[in-house]
Amino acid sequence: MVLKRLGVANVIAKAGSQLHGEILARVGADRVVFPERETGLRLAHSFNVPNVIDYLDVAPSFGIEKIRPPKSFIGQSLAELDLKGRLGLTPIALRRGQQVFVNPARDERLADGDEIPDTVTVRTADHEFRAVVRIDTPAEAAYYRQGGILQYVLRRLR
Repeated sequence: MVLKRLGVANVIAKAGSQLHGEILARVGADRVVFPERETGLRLAHSFNVPNVIDYLDVAPSFGIEKIRPPKSFIGQSLAELDLKGRLGLTPIALRRGQQVFVNPARDERLADGDEIPDTVTVRTADHEFRAVVRIDTPAEAAYYRQGGILQYVLRRLR
């Protein structure tokens, strides 16, 4: 590939078909993306599952969904709903208006208009991107609330 000869370290190429993707990989693309196929799968998933706003495929039989809770969930706490036990769902965040609650407490009650998002927006001085968030421990939640582990450690040193 010409870009590799010019010294480009990381080449990402868009493919229109599986065969096209294989050719791009063989000629030196570091990563091949299939945006039309990925968008089609996400859209198909949102049509197939009620209340899904967006879907991110993570692995076979595993994905992250942003859902609008059905009316029957409104006013109930996450503990009362027992989403993990009944539906196999693990809420990683809850968006209420402009507020986002990462790793929402089990006693958090869902309100009309709430969304359970699949990603959060991360902003730095130079960049902005959306990232999947999963917080498993109280320490990770503390890191997140402080703006990351570095900020957490720096604040603890003061």
